[in-house]
Amino acid sequence: MSNKLSVINDLHEIEEEDYNRVINDYIDAVSSNPAVSAIYKMGNISDPGISDLDLIVVAKECSNSINIHKLSINNSGRSELFNKIFLHDVYLCDTSVIRKIRYTSLCDNLSLLFGDDQNIMDVDGKELGPLSLQIIFDFVSSRLVQFKQYLSAGSIGIRGTLVRVSSIRHSYNLLKNLGVNDKETESFISQVTEMRKNARTVKDDDIIDLFLRSFNMFERIVQLAADCFFDKYLNFFTAVDPSNSLKLNNLFNLKFLAIPLGDGANTNGSVSIFYPEATFYHYMEYTKGNHPIANITSNYLSFTGGERYDISEEYKSTLEKRLWLISKQLTFLKKNRVNFAMCGYPGFIINQECLQD
Repeated sequence: MSNKLSVINDLHEIEEEDYNRVINDYIDAVSSNPAVSAIYKMGNISDPGISDLDLIVVAKECSNSINIHKLSINNSGRSELFNKIFLHDVYLCDTSVIRKIRYTSLCDNLSLLFGDDQNIMDVDGKELGPLSLQIIFDFVSSRLVQFKQYLSAGSIGIRGTLVRVSSIRHSYNLLKNLGVNDKETESFISQVTEMRKNARTVKDDDIIDLFLRSFNMFERIVQLAADCFFDKYLNFFTAVDPSNSLKLNNLFNLKFLAIPLGDGANTNGSVSIFYPEATFYHYMEYTKGNHPIANITSNYLSFTGGERYDISEEYKSTLEKRLWLISKQLTFLKKNRVNFAMCGYPGFIINQECLQD
């Protein structure tokens, strides 16, 4: 498999002050925009030249759509330095979502850069366990789809690989909220950290090896999370029909199996990403309720209809809160015809579908 992959050197000589300059340039470009309520930075610049830059822009409710579109980094005087530092556009939400943003996405080390403090809430203690599992299931599925797309393209970047593979530490930190400690995962994270520090001397074969091993490690995270889900929140369930699947996009399906994880091709040519059997019932909960997520998931989740299960009220109520917030975010993006901003991790490629009329 590694013979089919080529490595692109996407590294640039970038210092920490370059990140600060890009942040200041972006703020200068949008600070006079009447739609802006606040700008936050998420995470730290631990490895200049490797680290991504994650900005959260909070728009005032009822803002003009034209002004909202001007908040994209592509519409704010993007410079060559912008191209070198940003791996994606800003995360955009309005003031009704930002206070509970930790229920929708992985949000660590938030710092206010501009505007009014939005009084972002911490997660309620009793909801931390269920929410940690929900974000893991949803984030990892979207990450595995992304990795399989890179595999199909036949090339990976050094920086892009190191940034995206190292995101496993966020999922592992969520697992630790449930008391899980795993030496194999910790060893892998240490290896990624060391490679980030020495990115300019790392060999192409080592990058390829890291990328390929990351599939197994993300799958391991999901298996550990599924074990917690089964032990703590899934009271009982019937065996999952092997024909059940969740359509992630036009090429990828999420399949639910009682056997160890792996990957393979379906007879129709699409690629399956396998999740532990119990996680099927996590996604079954997506089909319930009156929020847009329920309607979308109902269209893309194929199931026999004979499955029976019982999930704890604690898990269901936390997921309901999370899905309502993601639905509000999607409604905001659709209303303003925004297709450049992220929307959380609802477990499948949802942006395009929700933005269609």
